[in-house]
Amino acid sequence: MTLEGPVYLSEDEPQMRKDLLMELPRWPLLTCFDCLAQDYFMKYYYETVNEDGETDIIHDKTFQVVRLKAFFAAVKGFITGDLDLSSRHRSRFEFLEDRFVEFTDELMSLYFLAEELGESWSIDVRGCWQMCIEYQFKDDTKWEEFKSKVCVWFVDTVKGTDIRILQVTGVGIIFTQKKSSAGFQKLCLLDLSEELLDLIFRECDIQDARALSATCQCLKKISIPYIHMCRLLGFPGPAQKHINPDHPMEEEVEMELFKKSQSEFMDKLDFLLTLPDLIIRLQKVRFFDYWMGYLHRESLAVPRAMSLVMDVLKGCQSLTTITYDGFNVDSQFVTLAHVRDLSLLLEQFGFEDIAVWNFVYFCPNVVDLSIMTCPGQVVLSRGCQQLLKALDSREWLVALHSLPHPPPLSRVKIGFAVPPYDVSVDELLVALHGFPIQDLVIDGLAEGRPDLIENIGQRLPDIHSLTLFRRQSPPPTNIRSMPLASASVDVTPPVSPISPNYEGSAADCDPYVLPSDDKLWYRWDDWSPVDTSHNMARVFSVYNPALEDVLIYLRRGAVKWHIGPDGAVGQVKFLDSPLWNPMWEEQSDRSIIVER
Repeated sequence: MTLEGPVYLSEDEPQMRKDLLMELPRWPLLTCFDCLAQDYFMKYYYETVNEDGETDIIHDKTFQVVRLKAFFAAVKGFITGDLDLSSRHRSRFEFLEDRFVEFTDELMSLYFLAEELGESWSIDVRGCWQMCIEYQFKDDTKWEEFKSKVCVWFVDTVKGTDIRILQVTGVGIIFTQKKSSAGFQKLCLLDLSEELLDLIFRECDIQDARALSATCQCLKKISIPYIHMCRLLGFPGPAQKHINPDHPMEEEVEMELFKKSQSEFMDKLDFLLTLPDLIIRLQKVRFFDYWMGYLHRESLAVPRAMSLVMDVLKGCQSLTTITYDGFNVDSQFVTLAHVRDLSLLLEQFGFEDIAVWNFVYFCPNVVDLSIMTCPGQVVLSRGCQQLLKALDSREWLVALHSLPHPPPLSRVKIGFAVPPYDVSVDELLVALHGFPIQDLVIDGLAEGRPDLIENIGQRLPDIHSLTLFRRQSPPPTNIRSMPLASASVDVTPPVSPISPNYEGSAADCDPYVLPSDDKLWYRWDDWSPVDTSHNMARVFSVYNPALEDVLIYLRRGAVKWHIGPDGAVGQVKFLDSPLWNPMWEEQSDRSIIVER
């Protein structure tokens, strides 16, 4: 092992950044290694660094200093036990130990090349006085070689930063004296209380829950309510190794993989039918068909497969939540009368697709409808990627309302892959007018001006909860040539598909300010000090007096306020909101157990 190159790049840092996130996604992404530094020093640089991509967190001198301090803090944490349990894994300690030992060996080899100048002083380091001695090298060549090999350790050109060798002394003493007492995470699941085990199964992925439940009777008993209330029903796609957009697979190979997937799906249905007590517990089901490409539009055309699906669903007396991600049904499909929450994840088709329409038809009592687009996936039959397109939601909702028994929608969430102008959104409001909408979420607005807020109040008189998400830039003039960002899932503010450089400021609120010649504005002359503290609060209290709570996500953070029964606006609160999670589309491919 050598110390050539930055030490912290010796491990698979990209994988660490993906696997060891300790916070909600942010920029730059933080690992356990970085969080130590962020918590109690150099925090300023993490919070103020520009997001335009110009800052290189690997070669930037400031971040090199942060990583140096974090490295020493991590070594100390293992020995003293100051690290939290998530960091005290033996493999992590071994990684740090090897590098610290080699670093100190290299450093001590320079000891014989240095001579003491006789000057010493004491400094106070967090309540502990340390003696500092100044040395001078007889041969600067060796010192420069050492610095070049481990340049990450010594950066003295940053203002306010002065890294000296003797700052390592404290770590070295702890390391040599207490090495045998390094604390590692030794936590057995059976040592936890049932409440914590219950929480583990509630939060983990369903595949993990099944693996844990198979370890012993105790965990199996605790896991039953969770691993049996959610189920994935559908055709899984082929292994990633089979997908190559540049070299589409041969039709025979593709068909063989398709038949194998279909066989596995029917085996799963056969298994469920042997356990009626399991089927009756199902509360959440996700239907998906990753084979609905050009050559496989009828994935469920096999009569036995469709018959098995309907037999399973007939026994799902507790089924209330469905996530639909491409699943073909015919006119003989079973009616899902108990389903109240329906989420449509649209990838390779829009609302005009007959598969979507047929499926929604059999959910007559849905009250909570979520519509969102996912990134286009590789279509195996042609090796090309489908482009996202704007949802034609207006015509779809009009058709939905024209059913003999339209669903009693009261909560609707719609996400736009292509940001629409307010005039298009108003057409959507016309389509929603026939439903008893009380809770509305619109994600992906291009404008979101006061006129739209007024129209919402007029078109949807029963609304009492409204959430609007706005894109960070106007829609592109040439949609087909632009990389499109997908709409966010829940309360995550969307990210601009064009410019990643967002500077949060009060200017975010400008589009919500009423024009000076607005007549209604003149009539409203009884403003309280709180009302005048935020223009958006004034807009909503004027145009939508029936609203009780308003929450709007801006570029950084969120604004929330409460409107009382008398129309008075409560105190405006500025909330810290998580940044857009670029991994949500991958999460949507995981088990629905994460949908809480």
